[in-house]
Amino acid sequence: RRTSSLDKSFVDPTVRLIQRGYTKYLIWQQMSLPRLLAEIKPDVFLAPYNTAPLRVPTNTMLITVVHDLILMENLPGSSFKQRLIEVYCARLLHSAIKRSSLILTVSNFTANHIMQRYPQVTPWVINCTVGSSWYVRGDVVSNAQRNPYILIVTTTGCAHKNVPRAMEAFARYRALDPK
Repeated sequence: RRTSSLDKSFVDPTVRLIQRGYTKYLIWQQMSLPRLLAEIKPDVFLAPYNTAPLRVPTNTMLITVVHDLILMENLPGSSFKQRLIEVYCARLLHSAIKRSSLILTVSNFTANHIMQRYPQVTPWVINCTVGSSWYVRGDVVSNAQRNPYILIVTTTGCAHKNVPRAMEAFARYRALDPK
């Protein structure tokens, strides 16, 4: 058990920051976080990444952000160890959806998947994207002025993110408009 540290230049002195507990995420989430929640007794707890602690204080409203239901799919390409973790996280996701007072999600696509699996749930969609004005020529930064970058949010262990295909698509795009 260790306590993490944070560069103090990123800390807002008006916000109370509590850092302690295990450093491995799933262990922290299921052991350290429930202890902190029991100590603090918040009115609301926002679980920002698909899963939530199995133990949340009775009077604490649980809100879960569900990015996708990919953990509930049986995808090829995972190692045995990775698959065990995925099955465990899928059960945590199922539990979080069933126990949450509110489900937030990032797309209509995911909202529809949630409602198909959990008809009693009505998720709220909060899109994680830039506004359409970002794509209009002549706005603050024109398309021609943008640097040729691609952002892929993933880890190397996520075969379902299909990084090679994303890179191929970006290369094809750059070939069409080399500016």
